[in-house]
Amino acid sequence: MAAVGWRGVSWLSQQIPGTTTNKAERLITYPGGGTVQVRSADDPNSLRGEGLDFAVLDECAYMKEAAWFEALRPTLSDRQGRAMFISTPKGLNWFRDLWMMGENPDYPDWQNWQFSTSDNPYIAPEEIEAARLALPLRIFRQEYLADFMEDNPGALWRRDWIQRTTRAPDLERVIVAVDPSTTATGDACGIVVCGRDGDRFYLLDDLTLQGSPAQWGAAVVTAYHKYEADAVIAEKNQGGEMVTLTIQQSENGRGVPVSLVHASRGKRTRAEPVSALYEQGRGYHVGSFPALEDEMCQWEPGQPSPNRMDALVWGASELLIKSNSPSFWVV
Repeated sequence: MAAVGWRGVSWLSQQIPGTTTNKAERLITYPGGGTVQVRSADDPNSLRGEGLDFAVLDECAYMKEAAWFEALRPTLSDRQGRAMFISTPKGLNWFRDLWMMGENPDYPDWQNWQFSTSDNPYIAPEEIEAARLALPLRIFRQEYLADFMEDNPGALWRRDWIQRTTRAPDLERVIVAVDPSTTATGDACGIVVCGRDGDRFYLLDDLTLQGSPAQWGAAVVTAYHKYEADAVIAEKNQGGEMVTLTIQQSENGRGVPVSLVHASRGKRTRAEPVSALYEQGRGYHVGSFPALEDEMCQWEPGQPSPNRMDALVWGASELLIKSNSPSFWVV
């Protein structure tokens, strides 16, 4: 994205006499002394620096939120600078939260706009119609209609199925459910804490993180002790017995009971009985868990692995479904 932006800005700047270009730094200096620099947000820390008058975040829904909150926002304070956020939506992530501030009277300095591809006079209506017929509805809504898609029509959950409470009852069993990650740079490790009360499922916490096996192993052990859980349930497809060792070799992890489960069926097949549980009004969340609930209400096959949702499915299946369906897993 930075390379694309640089090509456009540098081409335009060449039309201004007296402009100098530093290709290595992607830095343009204008005759009046002003500068424009194009940077990648892949590493948010690389965006830290001197104060800015104006920042443009292009396709920011696909950036890490640290690029704005931790790196760019502080650089605007010294010069009381402004910012513009441009992006195709990516579900209900941090970009959508900022966009909503433009509709909130408590934030008078914020404005928002939303344009679909059909608002662009340079794209033929026939091309848009061809894309509508060829693309999955979810993709078309996101890419062509600028739709944040609070619920994906192809997802297994609906937000209004989630029962909310501020406090769980005394639970018969509490477990920590884990969808492991085997590398620090790979997918996040899904970690949720959940429990059972009769035929009702309670989600107590979502502690999902991206980190090394040592880091997520320590997080699992901390959650186990904090919630006085009965056991840890973890998928063994990713890492096998290494998952157990990672957890039990963490500080205070010795003696933590770990049961490994094997995914013998696809994600959707495993998730369907759990979504049915929610549809029946038996799935309770103790508080709000936006990132997890986004995965539940937006994921469909073909999308990246939903680590939080996977962990929730393992937990609910262990607590409420496995005993009623012995063939659900090969353990």
